[in-house]
Amino acid sequence: MKRMTYGRLSRTIAMVFAALHLSGAGAYAASGKPVSLDFGSIFVGSTWYQYAAAMSEYMKPVLPEGSSITVRPYAGAFGNIRLLQKNEKVQLGTTFTTAGTWAAKGIVAFEGRKTPALRALIGALDQSYMAIIVTKKSGITSLSQIREKRMKVHLVQLPPTGLAAYGTKVILEAHGISYDDIKKWGGSVNSVNIQAAGNAMKDGRADIWLHPVSKGHPKVTELAETTDVRFLDVEKEAFPKLDAIGLPAATMPANTFKHQPKPKHVVGMSTIIVTSTAMQDDLAYTLTKAIVENAEGLKKRMKGLSYFDPATSWKHTGGVPLHEGARRYYKEAGYIK
Repeated sequence: MKRMTYGRLSRTIAMVFAALHLSGAGAYAASGKPVSLDFGSIFVGSTWYQYAAAMSEYMKPVLPEGSSITVRPYAGAFGNIRLLQKNEKVQLGTTFTTAGTWAAKGIVAFEGRKTPALRALIGALDQSYMAIIVTKKSGITSLSQIREKRMKVHLVQLPPTGLAAYGTKVILEAHGISYDDIKKWGGSVNSVNIQAAGNAMKDGRADIWLHPVSKGHPKVTELAETTDVRFLDVEKEAFPKLDAIGLPAATMPANTFKHQPKPKHVVGMSTIIVTSTAMQDDLAYTLTKAIVENAEGLKKRMKGLSYFDPATSWKHTGGVPLHEGARRYYKEAGYIK
């Protein structure tokens, strides 16, 4: 038997490690071509901004040397989808399954504007809920009470660039309340940023605020801990209308927030990571692998990610098709049979 020289042995070992490297998350890194990725989230300090920042720390090491990932505080669920659809400014972003459903079907916020280039890398990162928050001082105990008594209420919402505003509108409408009704009954509807919304609820200038939340949501946690608030349920007759447009029933567990001793029956959605068909398959594969294989680390860092289960999350993308690179990873990992 021919003896292998040290040089030949070293080259063989190097080739084996290179092959292993190419078969995993290093496949794109091995191309040697640096990439600059902008990761669209929403405002600095938000749950999504924190998610994106944490994921970026796991993605950057598997990219070619000289690559960068910058988390951008862009326009949220809808804004990120629109930027990706146009292949502008961002290469991946956070959104909600509900926004994905609307975009894929061309309904509600995307009426008549389907997004055929949109693709998903990761589905169902968390479980979020559309919280319905009222001040106890307002005396509001249900949405039907507002309608039946034509109550004068002051509503705050975020600007109509994300799910918060559209979700507020469709939930109220499912209960027979329009913005015009609120104004006609002497109340008001004000679009403000999240800081101003929380402050308005604290100081009594607002009575009601609907907002997507997950466990540990920074602003709603702060509001619940500093203000006497009440969390309301979506009422039974409203669920079918909301489910039909991608807002399925969900139960927010008791004590998700202070002043919420009982479970709340609301509508839910989850965060997904999306990109577009413009992303190369190998890059999509590499980024997906980096996130999925660091799921436990992400869960330890972010309370909201405790629901993330890679074995099933890929199924729950709100109707947004998986990117082919992501699909390849899930197949190789054995999640897609």
